[in-house]
Amino acid sequence: MTRLDARLTDLLGPIRDAAVGGLLEAMARRLEGGAEVEAEPVLHDPSGRLLRSGPLALPRRGDLRVVTANRRLIERIESPPPLDFAPITLVDAGGFVTTFAPFRWDALAIIIAAGQPRPNWAPVRHWFLEWFQTRYADVAPDLAGTVHTLDGPEKSGAQWRIMLDLGSAPVDCISDLIGAFAATGAGRMHLGSTVD
Repeated sequence: MTRLDARLTDLLGPIRDAAVGGLLEAMARRLEGGAEVEAEPVLHDPSGRLLRSGPLALPRRGDLRVVTANRRLIERIESPPPLDFAPITLVDAGGFVTTFAPFRWDALAIIIAAGQPRPNWAPVRHWFLEWFQTRYADVAPDLAGTVHTLDGPEKSGAQWRIMLDLGSAPVDCISDLIGAFAATGAGRMHLGSTVD
């Protein structure tokens, strides 16, 4: 596991806070409107089985399950546009390179340059499942403190692309994420928005 340096933690905190704040505000509006609301529900298929998707067969969470007048929907709450900052590059002791560019907490695009034809995705899958587990926190006790979705990996030339919704997971999940991607056999990763 890699620990993030203080400047990166200071940068990522407001990005997460904006996403979590938007989720809590949307939840409060629905509750004020008389709806029943469940934050960050685990998604199931119509037969009640855990919904799994993508090549890694991972479970998914929605942002809110809202029930009004016998109508039930899963809502996705989009976080505000990303904060602007100059890209930051970190190199860990093993030589793994991570570059951070502006991104939204609920729409993190990850691109890795694979050091082998097919990376070992087991560490990424393990990371996701670990951070998918509920971790209620003092910062936002109404939320689960979890990641929501991971779409991909999808190959594009010599690179692999993954889309990640970090949900209400704490900033600490990023250090574990870097360690998981370093363990895939990749030499570098880029974290940014979908338009990088």
